[in-house]
Amino acid sequence: MYKAPYRGNIRGSGQRGLKSRASKILKQIAISLLILAVLLSLSSVKVSFVDNMMGYVKKGLAYDYTIEDGASGIKYVFKKIPVYRNKVASVFKEMEITNTKQKMIMPADGPITSKFGKRVHPVFNDIRVHQGIDIGVKEGTPIKAAMGGTVEKTDFDNELGNYILIKHSDRLKTLYAHLSESTVKVNDKVKQSRIIGKAGATGLATSPHLHFEVWENEKAVDPMTMLEDKSDRQKIIN
Repeated sequence: MYKAPYRGNIRGSGQRGLKSRASKILKQIAISLLILAVLLSLSSVKVSFVDNMMGYVKKGLAYDYTIEDGASGIKYVFKKIPVYRNKVASVFKEMEITNTKQKMIMPADGPITSKFGKRVHPVFNDIRVHQGIDIGVKEGTPIKAAMGGTVEKTDFDNELGNYILIKHSDRLKTLYAHLSESTVKVNDKVKQSRIIGKAGATGLATSPHLHFEVWENEKAVDPMTMLEDKSDRQKIIN
């Protein structure tokens, strides 16, 4: 005799399926807690907080969570998040800063007459490391800020002549030298492309030009690697 197939669920299978789904959800929560723990540890939060969170994470990754454990872990994290909200924000701000080198513009429109690296010094005629690039421009040419930042220093140096140092972040600064004059002062907030001075030949310079340096983590780097507009990289006179 024909017997219609049973359309219901086998007893107990629903409970197992629910348990499996709950286990997956709790593991996802554990991974989320792990990511949050890493972010907060990058901001140097209290060790006890990170240690407590890591305890919840380890249990979740090992599938040792109970519903009570999961609930406790979630409540603990959300209770602490307001306390460390500013620290979490600072992590993302630091991440944003690391990308600033992709947004730099040329401070003046002209050919690159001397590249970054070792070269024969035009005045002393010996081999020295050129810590920036030289941009060939006429006397009085307006000089722009390569990025937004704060004017950290305006001064005169026997070699650099009149120069401006702009701080863009804790790890990135730019320097503009041999200026005929500066149109900004210390602590001025400047936006990208703002005119900060005029080109000249002060200091050790054989002709008017802009000497432009980029300092990242207290080390001089090639400004040509930091430019947003790749077409500017073709303006080199060999």
